[in-house]
Amino acid sequence: MKQALVIVHENSLGDKSLVAYATGMENGEYGELNQFLQQKLPDYLRPNTIVWLDEFSLTANGKIDRRALPLPDVEAERETELVPPRTPTETVIAKIITEVLARERVGIHDNFFALGGHSLLVIKVISRLREKFAVDLPVRSLFESPTVADFAALIANSEQTTKADIIPAASDFSGTVGQPLPLSFAQTRLWFLNRLEEAPNATYNVTVALEITGLLDVAALERGLQEIICRHAILRTRIQIVNGIPHQEIAPVKKFQLNLQTIENSPLERQRFLQERATAEAQTPFDLERDEPMRVSLWQWSPENYAFFLTLHHIVSDGWSMELLFQELSTLYAAFANEQPSPLPDLPIQYPDYAVWQRQWLTGSLLETQLNYWKQQLADISSPINLPTDRPRPAVQTFRGGRVPFQLDASLSQELRTLAQANQSTLFMTLLGAFAVLLSRYSSQDDIPIGIPVANRNHQTESLIGFFVNTLVLRTLSKAMPVSKICSLGCGRWLWMLTAIRIFPLTK
Repeated sequence: MKQALVIVHENSLGDKSLVAYATGMENGEYGELNQFLQQKLPDYLRPNTIVWLDEFSLTANGKIDRRALPLPDVEAERETELVPPRTPTETVIAKIITEVLARERVGIHDNFFALGGHSLLVIKVISRLREKFAVDLPVRSLFESPTVADFAALIANSEQTTKADIIPAASDFSGTVGQPLPLSFAQTRLWFLNRLEEAPNATYNVTVALEITGLLDVAALERGLQEIICRHAILRTRIQIVNGIPHQEIAPVKKFQLNLQTIENSPLERQRFLQERATAEAQTPFDLERDEPMRVSLWQWSPENYAFFLTLHHIVSDGWSMELLFQELSTLYAAFANEQPSPLPDLPIQYPDYAVWQRQWLTGSLLETQLNYWKQQLADISSPINLPTDRPRPAVQTFRGGRVPFQLDASLSQELRTLAQANQSTLFMTLLGAFAVLLSRYSSQDDIPIGIPVANRNHQTESLIGFFVNTLVLRTLSKAMPVSKICSLGCGRWLWMLTAIRIFPLTK
């Protein structure tokens, strides 16, 4: 019997890809299946690997036993068709892509996205290629040239630029303890907003609450957190005012003690208590001048049940940093639980290195060029987007709001992906366009500026915890593509669905 199953496979580094398992195929049908998938599915929906099985193992109730499925041997399947690099340029590109995708080898005709690449990994690849080849290539270049061979040709035809500035590393940050170091521009923004409030506030707290089930080596967890705090100077940083100007001050490394407490309430009371505890963690502000920028607590109510709370101020972290922190904590916990040393490599630089470099780099004519560009791009914006809210906007802005969750069904999601591919754009770009149309419809305005967070990292800062994320303004002029034109592209159904959503009250 012919059967097929597609699942999401996650490798040891957390990168995900689609894997298909197929049974009941006769000789000659394997190629037909591949050809069928290529005709029917876009690259990002096509399984990266097909594993051929004689039959599926079943559970006691007759369902496919997913735990019994063999791990895909991607490299063995591709070995016969893999074309190795032919030139020094292709060799360097292939090496970078293998490192980013965590693969043993990559052929020059392998599609980056078919191998599991996605937008965040694109940023990593592009930043490393810029550093290696000193070419100024936009992120979209990898979307347009997704193979090693194509990208090598693109580099060969690109205009060479000067080498990117290298961020110098301090030899020993323990020697800077007590000495003022400048804030990065991103940190200065948050510091200003923090000081703008009359009292410390929790608006920019980043809180994670996890329930841990199973035997937990508390000592290994504590040691892992100690290593991360020691490893990343930004997590030992307070903001001090020197002659009216904010500076970073790195505290010396000290013994970290994980605060483990016991809960003895009933299950119902415990659930209420943990919810209150999570809320309190999220709403307790940091004093940036006196407090350490990270709080951790651990609660236990049975030998195998824990609640873990971690809160950082946004001035020392961002989304990329939080993912990195938990990746490092997982690696360190596994090592320390087995009484092994830390397997993490030394960091090339620290966040304060980046802040010092940024302040020295973005000055003079370069700063003036950047300012002039944004003044031009943001000129003549008539007014803020005037959405019809249920109540008047308050005289003083608050951060109270709400959210309305909704889901797109599978067929609609596929239509969106097909639309994006047909217009050589990403799904993000397509949804951003839909959001701009939605705002234009409700505000009756044609000029829609939308703030978009970007990672703002390069190869040197990939492994750093810190506040790098930047918000860029994307200005959309809806007159350039009226609603009628967008509907003619085949997306009328999802556009109507989006515009039919009731706007949640923006003020309370």
